[in-house]
Amino acid sequence: MQRIYPNNSNVQGLNIFVQVVLNTEGLGRKLYAVGMVPRGPPDITAFGESFSIAQPLFSFVNVGQGKEMADHKVKELLRAMIRSSSCKHVIFGPTHDAGYVPFLQQYNNDAEVAPKLTLLDTQPSHPAFDALAFRRTTFLTVFRAENLPTSPIPRTIQAIGPPPPKTTPSNAQTSGDPGLTPSPKLPAASTVSLCDAPPPSELPKPPQDWTAIVTTRPRVTPGGVIDISPRKTAPRRFVLVNKYDERVDTAHGPKDIIAEHRLHERMANQGKLCNRFHLLGRCLLPECEYGHGERLSPAELAQLRIKARSIRCPKLGFCRDVDCFAGHVCRTNLAGRDCEAAKCQLVMTHHYDVVSFLGHGSRGMGAQTHSVLCVAETI
Repeated sequence: MQRIYPNNSNVQGLNIFVQVVLNTEGLGRKLYAVGMVPRGPPDITAFGESFSIAQPLFSFVNVGQGKEMADHKVKELLRAMIRSSSCKHVIFGPTHDAGYVPFLQQYNNDAEVAPKLTLLDTQPSHPAFDALAFRRTTFLTVFRAENLPTSPIPRTIQAIGPPPPKTTPSNAQTSGDPGLTPSPKLPAASTVSLCDAPPPSELPKPPQDWTAIVTTRPRVTPGGVIDISPRKTAPRRFVLVNKYDERVDTAHGPKDIIAEHRLHERMANQGKLCNRFHLLGRCLLPECEYGHGERLSPAELAQLRIKARSIRCPKLGFCRDVDCFAGHVCRTNLAGRDCEAAKCQLVMTHHYDVVSFLGHGSRGMGAQTHSVLCVAETI
């Protein structure tokens, strides 16, 4: 500000307002996908809270999904501040998006407004901004000078190895003492790429411990027979996630027209069915407003499960509830097609990597690798 207003001795006394307008969910998912934050949106939220309390005039504004939401907020904020007599100068950073050029052209030849506006270059600026006459500046120690990467950043870990011997073979040989022998070379610490780790299916399985069977506590049946057979354990339950730790849904089978028709007839007669009662086998609500009644057939349950997937899970890719029957990814994307629905309830998941689930490397970020992306996570 001192460079912009060299004759103003009161620059140091100016109040600085900082407004950051963003989609926390979208930015968090992108940074998580490229490996720049460990948890995704929760990290962005935590940063925003710290940013807002760092200075009393700093604000971190989350406008949610939709680029037009952020654009509208930013434009109206600039429109209100740029002509305010109490606002001395505005530093505005839209140069990565050519969509702001028509909006800024109204101020380009305005002798009152143009001197109060400086454009901040962060990412590589769009050439369309070169036609505008506003000042330009950069804050290289604050903002990135390049775009975010399109693929995950490979991370490395340092394997722990023994320290190198103090006596090297060359020292032992030149010491002149025939009783000294060269110390054996020990393996140095090596760098191991996390991307090179073998999939879980290739890892060696531990041998079965026969003592666990022998020492199993015997059970006495009602007939007085001692049963020493090992207890049967319940199958492990899991959810599917891609390599970016985003939950994906299992693909449903072919559409059963007859079962779908029976399901619609029942819903027409009894109203909407309770997903908890029919899909989970239980409903603990004392006064559930949805239909319970007779249990559905397996084919009808499959069709009800498909309908339930149209309900968007609030946690989306972060959901780890094995009983969650809502949708976590767009069904059209899961089937390997581009979704063209105007009002898709899962539009925010269209960038999810489901290539491993499809079994080929033809879509999205998954096209950059052919490794196994589906990971079973036990709950």
